[in-house]
Amino acid sequence: MNYLKLALIEDDQTTIETFERSCKVFERQVKIKIDIIKCRNLSEFESKILDIIGCDGLIVDMALTQASESEESGLQVIEYFSNNKIIIPTVVFTGTQDPVISSHPFIDIMVKGEVANEEIIDNFLKIKSSGILDILGGKGLLKEYMYNVFHNNINKQKKRWIDHSGNNLEETKKALLRHTINHLFQYLEEDSSKVFVEEMYIYPPISKIISPGCIVRKDKTDYLVLTPACDLVPRAYKEKDENGEVKKSSEGEPIFTMKPKTNCVLLAEIQPLEKSLQEVLEMDNLSRSPKTIKKCLDKIFKDVLEYYHFLPDAFDFKGGTVLFRSITSVEPEKLANEYSSIIIRVSPFFLNNIQARFSRYYARQGQPDIDYSSFMEEKIAMYNVNT
Repeated sequence: MNYLKLALIEDDQTTIETFERSCKVFERQVKIKIDIIKCRNLSEFESKILDIIGCDGLIVDMALTQASESEESGLQVIEYFSNNKIIIPTVVFTGTQDPVISSHPFIDIMVKGEVANEEIIDNFLKIKSSGILDILGGKGLLKEYMYNVFHNNINKQKKRWIDHSGNNLEETKKALLRHTINHLFQYLEEDSSKVFVEEMYIYPPISKIISPGCIVRKDKTDYLVLTPACDLVPRAYKEKDENGEVKKSSEGEPIFTMKPKTNCVLLAEIQPLEKSLQEVLEMDNLSRSPKTIKKCLDKIFKDVLEYYHFLPDAFDFKGGTVLFRSITSVEPEKLANEYSSIIIRVSPFFLNNIQARFSRYYARQGQPDIDYSSFMEEKIAMYNVNT
């Protein structure tokens, strides 16, 4: 039997009883066991927090009343989970939306009486069944992996990391983050299963800094950034005036500005799939039919054609094909001023393949066609062992 564990932060007894009845009905209909942790105020919430962290869903009333009858807000519950980075799917009953609420993951804003309790419970069940909480939840797989990496790996290296931190704490933390992620990748090395389209992208983009794999837009056309990361890392340069003299502050110190090493960023155009399909049909001299369309799409999807690289549509990105034959070079300042902010990013695992194919395309070396007809018959006779 399936099991669902919910926390209800609510001070109105009638609402509590109604929700309990809804759970009983849902249990009979779906054949599921539902356990409810009830908290009538913040004090009860704080006393049961360790148990609540392991819940599959949280329902919070924004207007709570303390035992002293003074007003307190369910926003404090939301802030607790947000500040402590605890992921639990949450429904908030409120009449207005506070900006702080939106910072909490998996949150839905609802008005009492407008949404059936059964619908709320069913949504919690769907989230749990998706496996999201098994990976990211309070007791999810990621937390287990992090625990294992710390005790089995990082803990045994701690003296080296303590020594590094004495020289530069911030750089050490960044290096330790990269090192930890590399250890987590070990859990995926033996995984041979097919990936989902969504894994190809980072969306919404976390960083706003232009880097390889960013997709930007200009005049309704999307472009993929291909410039190597080392050329795009911001570096400090001394500012100079029109005479080439270094600018200085009022204290006489040089003025520095941050800009990338490169003076141009390489962009590859992303062409709509429909246009690429038409090009392949014409190239193979084929008319449109379900059979020929499938044949051509297979070539595009499987990256058989050396000058295309297929990007599937996902989220708000319409996808298309990266055109290795349509490359644009723009100055960083022009990129910042004339192109949109980052729409989406191609994740590193997939970007590596795109960059490798792009390099092979421009590094390919053809040769003149050789006339083999003069000795073809001779070779056929030589290798025809049946004669």
